[in-house]
Amino acid sequence: MIFEKTSPPPQEDIWFFVAYTENGRLKRVEMPEITDMTAAFEIPEEFADCDISVYVWGKNMKPLMDKQKVGE
Repeated sequence: MIFEKTSPPPQEDIWFFVAYTENGRLKRVEMPEITDMTAAFEIPEEFADCDISVYVWGKNMKPLMDKQKVGE
């Protein structure tokens, strides 16, 4: 995560979600652990063909960055 124009919130206030959808239906949601302001995740093989979106929100559920699409 890169915060160029603002200061990041404390790490414990950041929520990182990975959503897997197929034909508009939610199939899985993950919350990878954030360590040193970095988070990583592996795409399970059974969800490789899904649309994958990443969301980064603050603890008040406001977005800290725009939704990102994986694989585009």
